[in-house]
Amino acid sequence: MRRCSLAFVVSLALLALAACGATPTPTPAPTATPQPTATLTPTATPSPTPTLVPTATPSPTPTLVPTATPSPTPTLVPTATPSPTPTLVPTATLTPSPTRTPTATPSPTRTPTPTVTPTATPSPYAIRDSSALCEATVPGAFRDDGGIWRVGNEAGVTIVATPTGGLLSFDAVTQLFLNNVGAQLTDFRETGRTRDGDDRLRIAYTGRVLGVPGGGVIYQRQFGQTMCGLILFAADGQGARYTTTFEGIIGSLRALR
Repeated sequence: MRRCSLAFVVSLALLALAACGATPTPTPAPTATPQPTATLTPTATPSPTPTLVPTATPSPTPTLVPTATPSPTPTLVPTATPSPTPTLVPTATLTPSPTRTPTATPSPTRTPTPTVTPTATPSPYAIRDSSALCEATVPGAFRDDGGIWRVGNEAGVTIVATPTGGLLSFDAVTQLFLNNVGAQLTDFRETGRTRDGDDRLRIAYTGRVLGVPGGGVIYQRQFGQTMCGLILFAADGQGARYTTTFEGIIGSLRALR
Protein backbone atom coordinates (compact mmCIF):
# COMPACT_ATOMS: atom_id res chain seq x y z
CA MET A 1 0.00 0.00 0.00
CA ARG A 2 2.78 2.40 0.80
CA ARG A 3 4.52 1.81 -2.53
CA CYS A 4 1.28 2.54 -4.45
CA SER A 5 0.79 5.76 -2.54
CA LEU A 6 4.36 6.74 -3.25
CA ALA A 7 3.91 6.11 -6.97
CA PHE A 8 0.75 8.11 -6.83
CA VAL A 9 2.51 10.95 -5.08
CA VAL A 10 5.33 10.80 -7.59
CA SER A 11 2.90 10.93 -10.48
CA LEU A 12 1.23 13.93 -8.93
CA ALA A 13 4.58 15.56 -8.52
CA LEU A 14 5.35 14.96 -12.20
CA LEU A 15 2.05 16.39 -13.18
CA ALA A 16 2.75 19.41 -11.03
CA LEU A 17 6.09 19.89 -12.62
CA ALA A 18 4.56 19.54 -16.04
CA ALA A 19 2.02 22.12 -15.15
CA CYS A 20 4.73 24.48 -14.19
CA GLY A 21 6.40 24.03 -17.52
CA ALA A 22 9.40 22.39 -16.12
CA THR A 23 11.21 19.99 -18.27
CA PRO A 24 10.31 16.50 -17.72
CA THR A 25 13.86 15.43 -17.99
CA PRO A 26 14.62 16.04 -14.44
CA THR A 27 11.79 13.77 -13.57
CA PRO A 28 13.98 10.78 -13.94
CA ALA A 29 15.78 11.96 -10.90
CA PRO A 30 12.68 11.90 -8.84
CA THR A 31 12.03 8.48 -10.05
CA ALA A 32 15.29 7.66 -8.43
CA THR A 33 13.75 8.91 -5.30
CA PRO A 34 11.98 5.64 -5.01
CA GLN A 35 15.32 4.46 -3.69
CA PRO A 36 14.64 6.32 -0.57
CA THR A 37 11.61 4.20 -0.43
CA ALA A 38 14.12 1.46 -0.17
CA THR A 39 15.24 3.32 2.85
CA LEU A 40 11.87 2.51 4.15
CA THR A 41 13.05 -0.99 4.25
CA PRO A 42 15.30 0.04 7.05
CA THR A 43 12.02 0.66 8.73
CA ALA A 44 12.11 -3.02 8.80
CA THR A 45 14.68 -2.23 11.38
CA PRO A 46 11.83 -2.61 13.72
CA SER A 47 13.03 -6.16 13.52
CA PRO A 48 15.71 -5.10 15.98
CA THR A 49 12.79 -4.54 18.24
CA PRO A 50 13.36 -8.15 19.00
CA THR A 51 15.60 -6.45 21.40
CA LEU A 52 12.52 -6.97 23.34
CA VAL A 53 14.16 -10.27 23.90
CA PRO A 54 16.03 -8.50 26.58
CA THR A 55 12.63 -8.42 28.07
CA ALA A 56 13.93 -11.74 29.03
CA THR A 57 15.07 -9.49 31.75
CA PRO A 58 12.43 -11.37 33.61
CA SER A 59 15.57 -13.25 34.36
CA PRO A 60 15.79 -10.86 37.25
CA THR A 61 12.94 -12.91 38.39
CA PRO A 62 15.82 -14.72 39.95
CA THR A 63 14.42 -12.57 42.58
CA LEU A 64 13.42 -16.04 43.44
CA VAL A 65 16.70 -15.75 45.16
CA PRO A 66 14.64 -14.13 47.82
CA THR A 67 13.42 -17.61 47.99
CA ALA A 68 16.49 -17.53 50.06
CA THR A 69 13.70 -16.64 52.35
CA PRO A 70 14.53 -20.11 53.54
CA SER A 71 16.38 -17.80 55.82
CA PRO A 72 13.14 -18.04 57.71
CA THR A 73 14.66 -21.41 58.31
CA PRO A 74 15.11 -19.70 61.57
CA THR A 75 14.98 -23.33 62.29
CA LEU A 76 17.72 -21.83 64.33
CA VAL A 77 14.83 -21.33 66.66
CA PRO A 78 15.17 -25.03 67.36
CA THR A 79 18.44 -23.82 68.68
CA ALA A 80 16.08 -23.15 71.47
CA THR A 81 17.32 -26.64 72.16
CA PRO A 82 19.38 -24.74 74.66
CA SER A 83 16.45 -25.89 76.73
CA PRO A 84 18.64 -28.93 77.36
CA THR A 85 20.78 -26.39 79.09
CA PRO A 86 18.44 -27.12 81.99
CA THR A 87 21.16 -29.66 82.55
CA LEU A 88 22.47 -26.78 84.57
CA VAL A 89 19.75 -27.67 87.00
CA PRO A 90 21.42 -31.01 87.68
CA THR A 91 24.59 -29.09 88.23
CA ALA A 92 22.69 -27.53 91.04
CA THR A 93 22.38 -31.02 92.42
CA LEU A 94 26.14 -31.01 92.57
CA THR A 95 25.94 -28.27 95.12
CA PRO A 96 24.37 -30.67 97.63
CA SER A 97 27.48 -32.78 97.13
CA PRO A 98 29.10 -30.45 99.62
CA THR A 99 27.62 -33.04 101.96
CA ARG A 100 31.29 -33.98 102.03
CA THR A 101 31.50 -31.66 104.96
CA PRO A 102 29.67 -34.26 107.09
CA THR A 103 32.24 -36.76 105.90
CA ALA A 104 34.74 -34.56 107.68
CA THR A 105 32.87 -35.37 110.90
CA PRO A 106 34.18 -38.95 110.89
CA SER A 107 37.69 -37.57 111.29
CA PRO A 108 36.96 -36.20 114.75
CA THR A 109 35.60 -39.57 115.70
CA ARG A 110 38.99 -40.95 114.79
CA THR A 111 40.66 -38.68 117.28
CA PRO A 112 38.99 -40.45 120.18
CA THR A 113 40.12 -43.76 118.76
CA PRO A 114 43.71 -42.83 119.55
CA THR A 115 42.52 -42.74 123.13
CA VAL A 116 42.17 -46.48 122.68
CA THR A 117 45.96 -46.47 122.72
CA PRO A 118 45.72 -46.68 126.49
CA THR A 119 45.25 -50.32 125.60
CA ALA A 120 48.99 -50.07 125.80
CA THR A 121 48.16 -51.60 129.15
CA PRO A 122 49.27 -55.23 128.84
CA SER A 123 46.70 -57.90 128.22
CA PRO A 124 45.58 -60.03 131.16
CA TYR A 125 48.18 -62.47 132.42
CA ALA A 126 48.52 -65.27 134.99
CA ILE A 127 49.97 -64.91 138.48
CA ARG A 128 51.07 -67.75 140.78
CA ASP A 129 51.87 -68.25 144.43
CA SER A 130 55.50 -68.73 145.49
CA SER A 131 55.09 -72.55 145.48
CA ALA A 132 53.38 -72.56 142.04
CA LEU A 133 50.48 -74.56 143.44
CA CYS A 134 47.73 -72.14 142.36
CA GLU A 135 47.15 -69.65 139.56
CA ALA A 136 44.80 -66.77 138.74
CA THR A 137 44.49 -64.24 135.90
CA VAL A 138 44.70 -60.47 136.51
CA PRO A 139 44.18 -57.52 134.12
CA GLY A 140 47.28 -56.06 132.55
CA ALA A 141 46.88 -52.90 134.62
CA PHE A 142 48.03 -54.83 137.70
CA ARG A 143 51.81 -54.74 138.02
CA ASP A 144 53.98 -57.06 140.09
CA ASP A 145 55.40 -55.37 143.18
CA GLY A 146 57.24 -58.14 144.99
CA GLY A 147 54.45 -60.73 145.20
CA ILE A 148 51.67 -58.11 145.32
CA TRP A 149 50.09 -57.16 142.00
CA ARG A 150 48.61 -53.69 142.20
CA VAL A 151 47.34 -50.66 140.30
CA GLY A 152 49.16 -47.84 142.05
CA ASN A 153 47.51 -47.15 145.39
CA GLU A 154 44.03 -47.95 144.06
CA ALA A 155 43.91 -51.73 144.22
CA GLY A 156 46.00 -54.84 144.71
CA VAL A 157 45.88 -58.64 144.80
CA THR A 158 48.07 -61.42 146.11
CA ILE A 159 47.77 -65.20 145.82
CA VAL A 160 48.58 -67.80 148.47
CA ALA A 161 48.40 -71.60 148.59
CA THR A 162 49.10 -74.54 150.84
CA PRO A 163 48.86 -78.32 150.45
CA THR A 164 46.59 -79.99 152.97
CA GLY A 165 48.27 -83.36 152.76
CA GLY A 166 44.97 -84.76 153.90
CA LEU A 167 45.80 -83.46 157.40
CA LEU A 168 44.56 -79.85 157.34
CA SER A 169 40.87 -79.12 157.39
CA PHE A 170 39.24 -76.33 155.39
CA ASP A 171 38.68 -74.24 158.53
CA ALA A 172 42.25 -74.79 159.74
CA VAL A 173 43.59 -73.41 156.49
CA THR A 174 41.16 -70.47 156.74
CA GLN A 175 42.69 -69.54 160.08
CA LEU A 176 46.18 -69.73 158.62
CA PHE A 177 45.17 -67.33 155.87
CA LEU A 178 43.61 -64.87 158.33
CA ASN A 179 46.73 -64.91 160.50
CA ASN A 180 48.87 -64.19 157.44
CA VAL A 181 46.68 -61.30 156.27
CA GLY A 182 46.40 -59.83 159.76
CA ALA A 183 50.20 -59.71 159.91
CA GLN A 184 50.40 -57.80 156.62
CA LEU A 185 47.59 -55.25 157.09
CA THR A 186 47.30 -52.53 159.67
CA ASP A 187 44.01 -52.20 161.50
CA PHE A 188 42.77 -55.45 159.99
CA ARG A 189 39.16 -56.27 160.85
CA GLU A 190 36.88 -58.98 159.50
CA THR A 191 33.42 -57.64 158.58
CA GLY A 192 31.59 -60.74 157.27
CA ARG A 193 31.71 -64.26 155.82
CA THR A 194 29.89 -66.02 153.02
CA ARG A 195 30.16 -69.73 152.31
CA ASP A 196 29.71 -70.52 148.61
CA GLY A 197 29.86 -74.26 149.24
CA ASP A 198 31.81 -76.82 151.25
CA ASP A 199 34.95 -75.88 149.37
CA ARG A 200 34.57 -72.07 148.98
CA LEU A 201 34.58 -69.13 151.39
CA ARG A 202 34.49 -65.31 151.14
CA ILE A 203 35.58 -63.09 154.01
CA ALA A 204 35.02 -59.34 153.80
CA TYR A 205 37.48 -57.11 155.69
CA THR A 206 38.81 -53.56 156.15
CA GLY A 207 42.27 -52.30 157.01
CA ARG A 208 45.27 -50.41 155.71
CA VAL A 209 47.82 -51.54 153.16
CA LEU A 210 51.02 -49.51 153.17
CA GLY A 211 49.12 -46.84 155.04
CA VAL A 212 46.29 -46.69 152.47
CA PRO A 213 42.87 -47.29 154.05
CA GLY A 214 40.47 -49.60 152.26
CA GLY A 215 39.00 -53.05 152.28
CA GLY A 216 38.31 -56.09 150.19
CA VAL A 217 37.78 -59.84 150.09
CA ILE A 218 39.75 -62.89 151.19
CA TYR A 219 38.71 -65.76 148.93
CA GLN A 220 39.53 -69.38 149.77
CA ARG A 221 38.90 -72.44 147.60
CA GLN A 222 39.90 -76.07 147.98
CA PHE A 223 41.02 -78.21 144.99
CA GLY A 224 41.52 -81.72 146.33
CA GLN A 225 44.51 -81.57 148.67
CA THR A 226 45.51 -78.08 147.53
CA MET A 227 44.05 -74.98 149.16
CA CYS A 228 44.23 -71.75 147.10
CA GLY A 229 43.58 -68.26 148.39
CA LEU A 230 43.30 -64.68 147.08
CA ILE A 231 43.58 -61.46 149.06
CA LEU A 232 41.91 -58.63 147.14
CA PHE A 233 42.21 -55.01 148.29
CA ALA A 234 40.75 -51.69 147.05
CA ALA A 235 41.44 -48.25 148.51
CA ASP A 236 38.54 -46.34 150.03
CA GLY A 237 36.32 -44.94 147.25
CA GLN A 238 37.60 -47.51 144.71
CA GLY A 239 35.70 -50.59 145.86
CA ALA A 240 32.75 -50.22 143.47
CA ARG A 241 35.10 -49.60 140.58
CA TYR A 242 36.98 -52.86 141.12
CA THR A 243 34.09 -55.12 142.10
CA THR A 244 33.75 -56.60 138.61
CA THR A 245 37.52 -56.92 138.24
CA PHE A 246 37.80 -58.81 141.53
CA GLU A 247 35.01 -61.20 140.51
CA GLY A 248 36.87 -61.94 137.31
CA ILE A 249 40.08 -62.73 139.20
CA ILE A 250 38.18 -64.97 141.65
CA GLY A 251 36.54 -66.82 138.78
CA SER A 252 39.97 -67.54 137.20
CA LEU A 253 41.48 -69.13 140.32
CA ARG A 254 42.60 -72.73 139.81
CA ALA A 255 45.05 -75.30 141.20
CA LEU A 256 48.07 -76.32 139.14
CA ARG A 257 48.69 -79.54 141.11
